[in-house]
Amino acid sequence: MRRKRAVFEILGVKELFKPAIKSPLSDNLTILGYPDYPTYGTVVVWGSGVKLRIPPAQEQTLGGTISKLVDTIVAVLSRPGILSVAELAVDVVSTYLNNAPPYPSEPGDYCRKEERWSNIHTRLSEHSEIDVGYAWALQGLSARCAGKIYQDREESVQKESNLLTFFRAVMPSVIMGRTELLFSIDGRVIIPIIRAWP
Repeated sequence: MRRKRAVFEILGVKELFKPAIKSPLSDNLTILGYPDYPTYGTVVVWGSGVKLRIPPAQEQTLGGTISKLVDTIVAVLSRPGILSVAELAVDVVSTYLNNAPPYPSEPGDYCRKEERWSNIHTRLSEHSEIDVGYAWALQGLSARCAGKIYQDREESVQKESNLLTFFRAVMPSVIMGRTELLFSIDGRVIIPIIRAWP
């Protein structure tokens, strides 16, 4: 346990999301990560579709820097002609994504955003905005995929789930880097962002 804490401290792992409920389950549903890798956004548009703006990072961590470096390397590898003098023996990114757990279809095909991995380094950067037609609205342990999300209600609900079921379904894809979860700062909205290739 001490080693784990020491590694977390070196990498800069912090608690990023914890459900706003008074329950022992809230500890099991806590998401850890790097505060300087885009995880939070401020909701700038509510209603039919949701738009989140990513604020500037308040601190720098080793883990967040490594994650951003990987996104930048993937962007460089995807540019045509950038490595024209050297031919890669293996398409590393395609091979990795083909073997990583995909985003599951069970949570619903509507409530997600697909971005080319080669664009992630610019799309998930400070001050950028991510918009989606459908997002996941959270309230307590409830998660609803909705086409219209307001500060006090959801409309056009396509799928209902609970947070535990939702996280169990998407976390294999998140842990392997196939999917990112972008949370609103108030913890009310989640947008899964799937890395697509090429």
